[in-house]
Amino acid sequence: MPVETTTTSIGLERCTSLPQQFSGATSSDFDSTVDPHSMVEGNFQSDGDASILIDGRFRGQIDLGRGSLLVIGAGGVVEDSTVTADFVVVLGAFTGTAHARLALEVMAEAVVDGDLRYGARVTIHSKAAIQGKLSAIPA
Repeated sequence: MPVETTTTSIGLERCTSLPQQFSGATSSDFDSTVDPHSMVEGNFQSDGDASILIDGRFRGQIDLGRGSLLVIGAGGVVEDSTVTADFVVVLGAFTGTAHARLALEVMAEAVVDGDLRYGARVTIHSKAAIQGKLSAIPA
């Protein structure tokens, strides 16, 4: 029996801080994905320019190298986690600590509770629900 897959747009065309290659990206444009029906607990590490989309649930630590992108999709839930990437985009729910070395973007649909640290740029869209601490990473 063949496996049926679908590729859906995740709404990145509205982001302002992403590298151009991810504007309007779909789930198939990412190196790794956590699909809406999955729950992952543990640590994920990459030394390279990985791109990860979380549309399911994740709990643990994500540590990505230079040139990396982490997107918490609209249906994604990342809880009790510490995440580090060059670019971090939150469309879904996040609790924990996020380190966006270059840019952090929190979309209007996002619900965030935790510490958010950003490098050169931060964008928070209206209607995003944020509780916690927002701070710049010293240059």
